[in-house]
Amino acid sequence: MHNFDPNSSSTLGADLRSLRKSRKMTIKELSTATEKSLGWISQIERDKSQPSIDDLKDLARVLNVPVSYTHLRAHET
Repeated sequence: MHNFDPNSSSTLGADLRSLRKSRKMTIKELSTATEKSLGWISQIERDKSQPSIDDLKDLARVLNVPVSYTHLRAHET
């Protein structure tokens, strides 16, 4: 089982992957639920791409987490 720790210093991509897995979702299921491509989700999870604020809202909605949390994590440096 994958546990999500909001206090960890992991990246947005690692957090997204952890959240997705903790909800027992595949990348394909997350892709379908957010209407985003499977490749794009994969790029976000591997920190190869940064989602927009609207994308973060979609991801937060589907993963049932506060938008403020995903927004802050996406803009950490």
